[in-house]
Amino acid sequence: MNTNTSLTTVKTDLSNKNYITVTEEDFTKISSIQETFFGLGMPKYFAILPSGLYRVHHIKKPDLQPFYSLERVSGYLCITANIHDVDYNNWGFLVKYTDISGQGHETIIRKDSFVGKVPTGQDCVTFLAKRGLHIRNESSLMAFFKDFSTITTKTEITQTGWYNNCFALPGMTIGHDDTAYFNIKTKSSSGYASSGKLQTWQETIGKYCEGNKRLIFAVSCAFAAPLLKLCGLEGGGFHFYGQSSCGKTTLLRVATSVCGSPDYMQNWRATSNGLESVAENHNDLLLVLDEIGQADPSAIGDTIYMLANGFGKIRSSSKGVPKSIKKWLNLFLSTGELDLESHMRTAHKTTKNGQEVRCLSIPATSENSKYGIFDNIHDFTNSADFAEYFISKTKKHYGSPLLIFLHFLVEHPIKTQHEFDKYLTEQKVYFGHNLSGLANRALNRFALVGFAGEKATEWGITGWKKGSATDAFRRLFNEWNNNPERMSDLDKLKQQVRLFFEKDPAYKISPYFSEWSLQGREQWVTPERFKTDVIHGLNPSWAVKELIKLGWIKPGNAKDRYTQKRRIDKDGIYHGVYVFDITRVFGDDFLDTQ
Repeated sequence: MNTNTSLTTVKTDLSNKNYITVTEEDFTKISSIQETFFGLGMPKYFAILPSGLYRVHHIKKPDLQPFYSLERVSGYLCITANIHDVDYNNWGFLVKYTDISGQGHETIIRKDSFVGKVPTGQDCVTFLAKRGLHIRNESSLMAFFKDFSTITTKTEITQTGWYNNCFALPGMTIGHDDTAYFNIKTKSSSGYASSGKLQTWQETIGKYCEGNKRLIFAVSCAFAAPLLKLCGLEGGGFHFYGQSSCGKTTLLRVATSVCGSPDYMQNWRATSNGLESVAENHNDLLLVLDEIGQADPSAIGDTIYMLANGFGKIRSSSKGVPKSIKKWLNLFLSTGELDLESHMRTAHKTTKNGQEVRCLSIPATSENSKYGIFDNIHDFTNSADFAEYFISKTKKHYGSPLLIFLHFLVEHPIKTQHEFDKYLTEQKVYFGHNLSGLANRALNRFALVGFAGEKATEWGITGWKKGSATDAFRRLFNEWNNNPERMSDLDKLKQQVRLFFEKDPAYKISPYFSEWSLQGREQWVTPERFKTDVIHGLNPSWAVKELIKLGWIKPGNAKDRYTQKRRIDKDGIYHGVYVFDITRVFGDDFLDTQ
């Protein structure tokens, strides 16, 4: 039922006039209608008519029938609900209004604009005036907001992704929830868009992914991202690495076409703070990042942790008040000429197991591949033409696969979750029980991608044959798990120890922590520094035992004692330290280089 339609039954002039005279009988009808639509919280001395918001004056004069004079305050405006964010902060009014041109709008007026300012509410008036509301009486408009009360309350949702049983996107919500107001704003260049029908995407892009395991896997990643929260998996991503011009960016373009336009794809050339905002804007969605070589190698490890863990830095306002922490959950897809480990090594950094499992590095090309990232170029003459074809088509056809996938997902969330649990169990049986802890964690994410691709196929979205996505993920998981370039934990330990002693030449000749002895050069390291600087990210107890086996650390004389007593301060006090034999760490020719 529409208030405007109801008010036409009232016999009065509702045209665009600044003053309207209404009989007591008709005003009673107006008040009854307003209570129905706006509740008892509607101030009695205001009236909302199709022509605007009015201030009500009850006129009583001798020898005249009492009547009401309605003085126009502004164009049409009404308050529909109280509103707050997901943390029950930033309270405000949800307001509908009509601008001077007659166009309807919905916006939020924050309640703090009526507190602690003189005159209170002026910010609200300025805000609405800039947005086209005709305002005739500022003080009456401010009084209306201050005196209006409503029991209807909604939660403002400003982030993409799941909220209850809905999935929110910029300008669109899949599902329905009366308790939420979806207010997702992104830059126009964010790439959230749809162009062309699903059938066209299938015929021009989807079918050419068949026979190409990396393309199928990348596309399946786009469908997997909304499943992370549903299936209870942690955030993280995949990084395809390989030589320039092998087709890595084409891989990302095809995955991007599932979600939106080419502008949807981001790159690593951003600060950590900038990537926080990018990740937050892709909550529960695929985050596509091209060329890791643009990222600072000394900071990329921490950035990987940040992206996968799903929250940004703790910050304070200029007044010292903590700001809301940015949070997200997403799956990211990345490319670069180097894998994560090699990229970090350029800054004398080493990867930790936690970083490796959060960003799984996969070769961009198969061994002995003659088509770069492609296994099958279909009817094209060469891989360059095939890549150019994808670049052309992904500019025209995009976005519809994800939208249709989300519609199915919102309708069947619990069923989909149970089906994934069964699928994951089947894959763990397929790969056997001899996988390492790291490989088991990685398998969870790989399997989610395979499952997502199979569901998209089942729901008629990809146009692929059943089993194509499963076959793709299994092959790539095996490539990742059997990659000889992946370092063992022991190799990482040895690399970290060497980097520690190499990175600071002054440390090697410090009279405080080293001495010459008959057994060769020694370096002394306190247990605290050993944990934080030498083997950061690895298990200290395991690391010490392995280094003793290698002969890199000289154990103490007592049983189960790994440290030795040395005087390491000016006071001559003995402290327990790990004694490294540098000739064993770097080889017998180490002394000749000093």
